[in-house]
Amino acid sequence: MLKMYERILKYLNILRKNIILLGADLLIIALSLHIAFLLRFDFHIPIRYYELFLKTMPLFILVKTFIFYLMGVYSLIWRYVGIKDIWSIIKAVGISQIAIVSIIYFNPDFRSFPRSVIITDAVLTFVSISSLRASKRFYLEIIKGQFRPEYSGKRTLIIGAGNTGEMIVREISRMEISEYYPVGFLDDDPSKTGKNINQLKVLGGIDQLEEIAKKQKIEAIIIAIPSISNNKLRKIYKSAKRININTIK
Repeated sequence: MLKMYERILKYLNILRKNIILLGADLLIIALSLHIAFLLRFDFHIPIRYYELFLKTMPLFILVKTFIFYLMGVYSLIWRYVGIKDIWSIIKAVGISQIAIVSIIYFNPDFRSFPRSVIITDAVLTFVSISSLRASKRFYLEIIKGQFRPEYSGKRTLIIGAGNTGEMIVREISRMEISEYYPVGFLDDDPSKTGKNINQLKVLGGIDQLEEIAKKQKIEAIIIAIPSISNNKLRKIYKSAKRININTIK
């Protein structure tokens, strides 16, 4: 009974979020079209074109929300929005605009629809929809990240300055409270030494582990190299143990 109640609450919470998101998208679509008309006519829309705006607005809303749903725009997880998700939004906006253009220019009542409005509306819709989806990630990683305490959790070295290492640092930065406080990266690629990844510096190579760990007062190590060899893994463990680092993940 309790599990069923929890499932119902979870479903209602998801439904509430989806309704809010849909409402925000409806507002964005309507405003984007209105602003596109305003820009086309220097903020003085003639009455016949204002009537055209009112007639076509439901079409824009229906087509765009339907295409967005089909293209998975409503299934994006905001805190993880990335380049691929933005590309999905670009495709969804593009396909919806093509569908709308097809309907408008085959309908005699809409043939006077300004072409420039279509282009402006597409740009405004894309920017607004993308900004809304990226807002949570922006807040967590940029705004909130600036106010993280200077020290929280064990001072940690990330071994591996590749995609996995970057992903781990990003995930830690999103947490309210973390067991680890990333200090920097180690990587055997010399071209990465001295470079910054997510505001953390690549401090040197893996063979410098003991020297850098002592200097940075490291308390934990996270190994972020999925393809690391057993031999190299043993060397890291031995180096860590020699300088009394017991937390190795």
